[in-house]
Amino acid sequence: MRIVDGLAERADVRSRALGAPQQQGGAQWSPLRAIFLWKEPENRRISAILTLRHYPAGKRRYSRWWKGIRAQIKAGAIDRDAVPEPDFDFGELGLGVVVWDNAYADVPLPLDIFRGPFDERWSVVDNDQRLTFRGAGIVAVEPDTEP
Repeated sequence: MRIVDGLAERADVRSRALGAPQQQGGAQWSPLRAIFLWKEPENRRISAILTLRHYPAGKRRYSRWWKGIRAQIKAGAIDRDAVPEPDFDFGELGLGVVVWDNAYADVPLPLDIFRGPFDERWSVVDNDQRLTFRGAGIVAVEPDTEP
């Protein structure tokens, strides 16, 4: 172990070509940095963070269905023992992407990608991070939450 800029590091795991990450000052270096040593560090901001997820469409549908059934039971429209079976798949999952746009990105992610039925996009609007897109599959399950 040795101390570099106040951080301990193991000498046998650091990169021999470029030195320790602490010595690079946190900058991103191009692959040719080892050959062209006069090149300055390249700092770039990422355009967005992408999250891949399973959207629990069946569970969300069941929750809305059950709220409706409870309201009907309370109103006396149906008997508690005569509750119908739901007509959808409780285990339905939708694969979707959540896009978190970076307001400070030099090159923003295009707005016309990741527009699937279970995708969501969060962008900065009026200096606030807001939901700006919801896919048709989510809106079908949760119609009152459309941006």
